[in-house]
Amino acid sequence: VAVLLAVFYLGYRLLLGRETFHRFNRMVLITIALISFVLPFFHIIRYVDKPLPATRIESIESQSIGNDNAIQPSIPSGETWSSQTTADELVSQLSTNTATPAAVSNPQPARRSIEDILVLALFVIYWIGFLWVIVRKIISVSSMARIIKTGRYANRLEGCDVIESDLIPQPLNWMRFIVMPREWLEHENAMIWKHENLHASRWHSLDLLMADVMTALQWFNPVIILLHKEFELIHEYEADQAVIESGADDTEYKLMLVDAVASSRGMVMTNWLKQSNLKKRIDMM
Repeated sequence: VAVLLAVFYLGYRLLLGRETFHRFNRMVLITIALISFVLPFFHIIRYVDKPLPATRIESIESQSIGNDNAIQPSIPSGETWSSQTTADELVSQLSTNTATPAAVSNPQPARRSIEDILVLALFVIYWIGFLWVIVRKIISVSSMARIIKTGRYANRLEGCDVIESDLIPQPLNWMRFIVMPREWLEHENAMIWKHENLHASRWHSLDLLMADVMTALQWFNPVIILLHKEFELIHEYEADQAVIESGADDTEYKLMLVDAVASSRGMVMTNWLKQSNLKKRIDMM
């Protein structure tokens, strides 16, 4: 999975990283993530015709002989075998002739090797990292749920619930909820509404949730962190493009972004106005 993620992500950055087909790029990112995690479960088996070993051929030939011509067991020289010979005597004779010390010995269980201990240690470390990422995500989602629950229902915008809250410094969204600070809500800025509504209407939070689960499974892989950031960036590209295409003044919109970032204290759950992505977003616009 780690190798596939690295190869596919590199190909995406080289071929589509600067393209403006943001919705198409988002679908490509989702496909890359899913294929990377699903493809390793498919095992390609190539059958090769190989000659049978001599022992196997002899076994097949012996099985093809009829019951009437069954091969009789070999009898030691100087001894005869008749129909009166009991099965117990025959088994006793065969055991005496074929038994070896190695066949009857019972070797002691081997001690756990250093390799086994190392594998066990890596297994434990992996699942500790997995649980650490999952617990952090649960705490983050719980925090978002608390903000939505304690906020005041303000409006419903194109199928999305708008919540007013004083617990956040800037607009954000989660699933079909748009959470706005009071001062932002009072401005009734059409550009902000359009931006946040596009995030919610296209279910960008589901992409991030999927990326979070994959990050937990591949927490040791730096490529999955880059892929997660790419999801966040492509979401912003989509929202910015929707705002500009709605007729908003692009210069005014860019200044609003700069002003918002300058006054922002940042928040983990928000996917809006991240300072690290601001220059890329302005360049893309």
